Amino acid sequence: MLKTRNHKHRCTALGMRKFPLCAAVLISFLMLLAIGVFYRTFSAYLQKTLSSPVNLDRPLNGVPLSVGNWNGQDVPISLEILKVAQNDDYVNRFYSNSNLRIYANLYIAFSATPRTMLGHRPQVCYKGAGWILDEVVEKELISSKGKRFSCLVHKFHKDYEEVYVLNYYILNGKITTSESGFTGIALRVPNIDGKIARYVAQVQISSKFQSSVETAAADFFDATMEFFPGI
Repeated sequence: MLKTRNHKHRCTALGMRKFPLCAAVLISFLMLLAIGVFYRTFSAYLQKTLSSPVNLDRPLNGVPLSVGNWNGQDVPISLEILKVAQNDDYVNRFYSNSNLRIYANLYIAFSATPRTMLGHRPQVCYKGAGWILDEVVEKELISSKGKRFSCLVHKFHKDYEEVYVLNYYILNGKITTSESGFTGIALRVPNIDGKIARYVAQVQISSKFQSSVETAAADFFDATMEFFPGI
């Protein structure tokens, strides 16, 4: 009788030791199953979302030729540059302000495939054309309607020439000064409100004077933002 009780006690103790191990295995299995279900669901969502690219309601050549005291004219871009840029839409204009006696070139490029915009920074494109970068300054400007936005102002020189290039991006309707918002592994998931990078536009304004690019950026901000949807 004593042996039987001892045997039952050992079996019970062994069962109690096995229980935590079984529970751990079961929990791990359930976690892997949950991760698998989440991955398949999220992948299906990404595929569906990315397979329907964002289209602008109005083409960018609809940006007004006259904005306040600015008057512009279209400037053609070579086919070679357009092929490299791979943009879905763009506008390239030379504007002059007769009241202030200043001028600036406005370039806006739109892409429904954000990864194609990578590398099209002034630091890359202007350096490739022989310009030497002197400095980059981050600025906060205020539009005509009182909206604040950030931008980067680059100063370049080549021989005895200088040029200032103001640059920022519109990512899913929001302003960013960095490509980090639309970079990522394979699917380019941004870190802005956890939303997928559905589209990105680059706004670039250049002139020989810093005050000219900043004035133009503030004056054109409201008119250009109307073309880009928030997501």
